[in-house]
Amino acid sequence: MASASQQGKSVAVKTSASPSPETLEVLSQAFSKFGPSDLTIRTSDDKEFHVHRRVICSKCKFFDKAVNGPFKEAASGVILMPNDPPAAIAALLQYLYMDNYWYYPVDEKSRSLDYLFHLEVFIVGIIYDVGFLQWHAHQGFMICFKLHGRPTLSKIPRVISKLYESTPESGRNSLRDWFIEYSTDKFEALLKYPEFLEVMIRFPDFHRPVAKAVKERSKLLHEGIADLQAAVDVPRQPKQMPPRWSLCPSCSKSRVFRGVCDMEKIYCTNCKRVHDAEEFLDNFDMAPMMPPTEEDIAREYS
Repeated sequence: MASASQQGKSVAVKTSASPSPETLEVLSQAFSKFGPSDLTIRTSDDKEFHVHRRVICSKCKFFDKAVNGPFKEAASGVILMPNDPPAAIAALLQYLYMDNYWYYPVDEKSRSLDYLFHLEVFIVGIIYDVGFLQWHAHQGFMICFKLHGRPTLSKIPRVISKLYESTPESGRNSLRDWFIEYSTDKFEALLKYPEFLEVMIRFPDFHRPVAKAVKERSKLLHEGIADLQAAVDVPRQPKQMPPRWSLCPSCSKSRVFRGVCDMEKIYCTNCKRVHDAEEFLDNFDMAPMMPPTEEDIAREYS
């Protein structure tokens, strides 16, 4: 597995150093169902897992090639895995035997870093090409990240760095996709941390999609603001009120017609009659607009 310093400055991410006793007990019970073992896997903490070739080789191409190819592991029956977290290797073996894995933290302090354990299992699934293990680890990571053990923003750059250092650029990587989306959403806040800028510089395959997404989001935001501003700046059209000068349907003379607020009744200042709006409006709409005389104005405001 790729080392933590593969692409420059190493990033220390602490998780449980070795499998918990509960994990080892579960594995021991799973191994016992298949009879005597014929292969040994040794991790960096010198723990040995006595497994069965027909089980792990049928589900993992890496073990199949190591055992059945022209490698020393085929002759010795021992596969050394010194570069991988022992707890993640235990989870890999548990998955190969049981189609799932369970996390048993060594102590309460380790529980606060659950999301990093699942991240390491996800990386192991990528490196050893075990697709469904990646899916399970992704789900475990999201549950721990969102529900408990959520890291502060200051820790996000280290998690991204761990992911990008340890997984290849090519191929599908669902956690990379998720962190690109997450970093785009939290971009302004993450920019406050120099470590995030370092990650942006060190990993172009992270920087490019994030920069593109931020630019697109900024463009859409500006367009939305412009549309909103344009809507706000539209001048209000004055309320079109019926003309106040026209012909009375009774006296047919040009006089001021004064309507009440709801325009239900219209008063003729010439013949002194009050007309219903419905009666008056037919004539009102067709009558020519007539300017008021001084007499009309005086009568209107008397």
